[in-house]
Amino acid sequence: MIDPEPRNARLIQEAEDSKKAVVLFDVVLELGSHENPAGVEARAFERALVSSPDVLFVGSVTGTGGDPQDLKTQRDRLAEAEALVADAHVEACLSAAAALKEFVE
Repeated sequence: MIDPEPRNARLIQEAEDSKKAVVLFDVVLELGSHENPAGVEARAFERALVSSPDVLFVGSVTGTGGDPQDLKTQRDRLAEAEALVADAHVEACLSAAAALKEFVE
């Protein structure tokens, strides 16, 4: 949550794997988190989509409008990066499962 770079490197690695169709992620906001976690994550998605344009990033942001990073701002930035952003982690999991099911059928 403090240093997103190792995680983002892994997200890119997974997205570039031709066997992967969906990458599930979450972003957590709070005082101890990165100042703009979705911004950093979004740049990783954008880099990954250059070489893997068909991968789907699905995730959620856990936080509130009162967090320093602002929930709406963080969700909007991920959506701008073409990620599917659910309102809750469970919804992201279900959406990822549904997308994966469509992919394999």
